[in-house]
Amino acid sequence: MKVIYLVRHAESMENVQVYRCDRAMDRITAYRLPRCGDLCAASRLLCCNVDSPLSPAGEGQLLDVRGQLQAAGFEEKSGIELAVHSTYQRAARTCRELFGSRCPTVALQEIVERTPWEAMTQEWRFRRRLRWFRSWLAERPEWCIVVVGHGYFFQHLLAGTNNPEPMANVEVRRCSFNPSSLHFSDVELLFEPAEQYSSETGDDTDSFSV
Repeated sequence: MKVIYLVRHAESMENVQVYRCDRAMDRITAYRLPRCGDLCAASRLLCCNVDSPLSPAGEGQLLDVRGQLQAAGFEEKSGIELAVHSTYQRAARTCRELFGSRCPTVALQEIVERTPWEAMTQEWRFRRRLRWFRSWLAERPEWCIVVVGHGYFFQHLLAGTNNPEPMANVEVRRCSFNPSSLHFSDVELLFEPAEQYSSETGDDTDSFSV
């Protein structure tokens, strides 16, 4: 059995836009006028700029979890042989800040988050990428690998395991991976930000008025 550490990237500006879009929809559903800033965030999401940088809260999350890893002696105890991250900048930055250059690093386009196009019309492409990545992990010679990627991708990668719940930003999970069956098991939460970091600020004063 291989040991795979899964790490979701730190909060990105796209995450913040999604939160604010959801908040705008909640207000509309409750027959309340949405905030101007939330509507602007929703409009930016429509531009499909999926490769966004980290938010200020994401920077704090990185410092938090990096300190936990150092305090636990994670680098020495884990025996990680390879670090893998998606090509999106939020995943690359998270990988670099948490694991530096202490082991070989590989960037994979195939493990980026599900794209808007895949979500709308080509879900099969996303499923194919999941299958490809399982096979890729099985064929790698390393037996201890850390993967820094995205929440939706990981949620479906772990479907059917003991812990398929969505991952929080900079959450670190350890799991076993069977190269023969391509199945994950024994999923365990190891680290997550100790504090609640949020890029959400302000009250209702920036909502539309009539």
